[in-house]
Amino acid sequence: MNRKLLLLVIPIIILSLAAGGCGRKTNAVTSTPEIPVKVTTVQKGKLGEVFTTTGTLEANQEVSINPKVSGRIAKVHVKMGDYVTANQILVELEQDDYAIGLSRAEASYKQSKENFERSQKLFAEKIISPQEFERAQTEFQISEAAYKQAKNQLDDTKIRAPFSGQIGFSDATLGKLVSQGSPLLSVVDLSTVFVTVNLSDSYISQAKIGQTAEIRLSSFPGQTFTGKVAQIAPAADKTSKTFPVKIVLDNSSRLFKAGMLAEAKLTFNEKKEVLKIPAEAIIDEVGTKAVYVVEKDTALRRIVTLGVTDGRMVEIVSGLAEKEFVVILGQNNLEEGSKVVVK
Repeated sequence: MNRKLLLLVIPIIILSLAAGGCGRKTNAVTSTPEIPVKVTTVQKGKLGEVFTTTGTLEANQEVSINPKVSGRIAKVHVKMGDYVTANQILVELEQDDYAIGLSRAEASYKQSKENFERSQKLFAEKIISPQEFERAQTEFQISEAAYKQAKNQLDDTKIRAPFSGQIGFSDATLGKLVSQGSPLLSVVDLSTVFVTVNLSDSYISQAKIGQTAEIRLSSFPGQTFTGKVAQIAPAADKTSKTFPVKIVLDNSSRLFKAGMLAEAKLTFNEKKEVLKIPAEAIIDEVGTKAVYVVEKDTALRRIVTLGVTDGRMVEIVSGLAEKEFVVILGQNNLEEGSKVVVK
């Protein structure tokens, strides 16, 4: 090959090699990268609708204690928070005036009783008239009632607990003058506590006495407690048109206080052996619901029909099979046939 021909061939070879190299580089840039996703498997198990509501804990029973008689406080036996038993004396009022009143009433009662008994004999012998007998009888009845009242008033100077519980509030201080009927202290029974939920017509037929409920309290973050349905209203509230249901929590540990904020969850329409996936896997499209499943390294779009949900998991009525891999993170970046890598 002569020199001139060689000079012509070499540039052509160089250009050909450059063109080939550029072509390979272009193919590397335009290849579709794999999209990272997170998946889970379609599970089979139990699932139901969860009704969630909030309320406050209430005591099993609570009563405000008001003195039945007026007087000055002579003794205070309890303070706020103390545990008391039924019929325990909490506060005592001064008794002198009531003791004197009882003595007078007792004397009058005894005298009128003697007069009445004597009148009975005289009336039977027809010595006194019916009117005189009736007058003696009436005086006896009046004095007897006054005597019983005086005994009760003296006894009422000792203010007692109506049931076992704790002292809720106390306004009792030594020497204080209290009036009849004015709130003095309260007793709270916290052996059990309850929260009231209001169920709609669609749920009330499924509520059962003894049904368990999941209770979470703001005072105990991260903890879950179990309550039971104890009472179900036989009629709907006229204003809200819902049915009050009382859920009871055992409080033998004395953890719970009346007024604590509570979240209650009840499960209805519970089904067994249903296919279910996490709710975050669902792609909400206009008029339809879809998910992406992964087969080997490829994402495939599936239309699904949904059933009940507990807010976390959702029932799959159709569109998926058990143990298929469903995308739960990264599905918004996918389209039919996308290449994926499971992370």
